[in-house]
Amino acid sequence: MLDWKFSKDMTLQDKKIYFIQQFTDFKNWKSDIPEQLLHSFSPDPEYKVRKWRFTGIVHWTEYMCYDILIDEKYQTVKKELMDALRNNFCNNDDFKSRLTTKEDIAKWDELITKVLNILDNI
Repeated sequence: MLDWKFSKDMTLQDKKIYFIQQFTDFKNWKSDIPEQLLHSFSPDPEYKVRKWRFTGIVHWTEYMCYDILIDEKYQTVKKELMDALRNNFCNNDDFKSRLTTKEDIAKWDELITKVLNILDNI
């Protein structure tokens, strides 16, 4: 749970809005692949190629599963998302050691779209 992020008086709707904003922000990062290596201190670091973005998507998806998908009726969706994260190539050493590709970006954008669709239908 995101106890450090959410106050006890926040409603489920407030949390949902917060998560939608986080995933929308990740989806709106630049899709093109710059020629130079990006760092957190780069002048414009919000490119989808950044490995930190993938880590962020994993973490926000996990948080969303445990803070929003808490009712029994969401267990199937929650399991599907968690399995996708566990089996994803982001946990693969090959992914961690190579440059990000357009295919990587497309795959993760699909996951974000799926999460946003789930949040829209809660």
